[in-house]
Amino acid sequence: MNNENNKMQNMLWLDIAECKRSNILISGTNSQGKSLCAMAICDKLMKHGFQVYAIDSTGIWKRKSSIPRYYQVSEKTMKYVLPNSSMIYDVSRLTASYQREFLENILGEIWLRRLDNYNKWLMIAIEEAHLLMRNIRGRASENLLRIASVGRNINIRVLGISPSFVGLDAEFRRLAQQRYHFKLPNESNTKRRFCSIYSKDWYRVAKELDVGFCIYYNNERMKIVKIPYFQTSKVAQAYIEPQPKQEPTLWQKVKVALSGSEEPEFDDIDSESEIEIDESEEYPEEW
Repeated sequence: MNNENNKMQNMLWLDIAECKRSNILISGTNSQGKSLCAMAICDKLMKHGFQVYAIDSTGIWKRKSSIPRYYQVSEKTMKYVLPNSSMIYDVSRLTASYQREFLENILGEIWLRRLDNYNKWLMIAIEEAHLLMRNIRGRASENLLRIASVGRNINIRVLGISPSFVGLDAEFRRLAQQRYHFKLPNESNTKRRFCSIYSKDWYRVAKELDVGFCIYYNNERMKIVKIPYFQTSKVAQAYIEPQPKQEPTLWQKVKVALSGSEEPEFDDIDSESEIEIDESEEYPEEW
């Protein structure tokens, strides 16, 4: 019995089938384990064949997650790199307005590319989502709303991590049928919203949760679970963009044309071994 209890405590509660049907929401006050929970979810999804793109506005994912590559985004290098493997986009150097611009544009690129090839499931994890998802029904977040709503048709889902339960657009919460609610603050707006969605009893529970514990919601079923502490020995490596093939210079083109080969070969000449000098040859007297 004790072994079964230990196994249950070390198990990450995650419905893989539901991950393909709807989105995921993680909320709660700071320093309760939200980010580590998200990293554990992404790690498990990658083991089930998912690809993960993490939009990280804190800079901690490249140090603590198991995603193998990260791309440092700055205002000068806001390129929309889309590799075939999982990737962390570290946007911690950008202001909130640039983060929103980057997210919206890269989601547009993802949508267009996935229309032709969407065999692999993709989870887009958004750290500090309240900065980017306060109003996803406006014109500034059209791609985000489209992917959160109908991204399932091309195998894309969204995971939002936020310390603010009321700071996220209610539309995203409705579209997220798997939720992890860590300890909530004793704040009037949060209390009123949480009680109206769940109940006063569940709010009392959420207000007293210990670190690492959360209320796990899955399609109207709720339970208190302990999230296992996530650690990884992997260290994310900086993504290096493949360099485009350089065009040959005019001089290289001339050499290729003269030699008749793209890689002309030049014989090394050794003055002592290669050149034979006939010392017996007589030169004219006027020399």
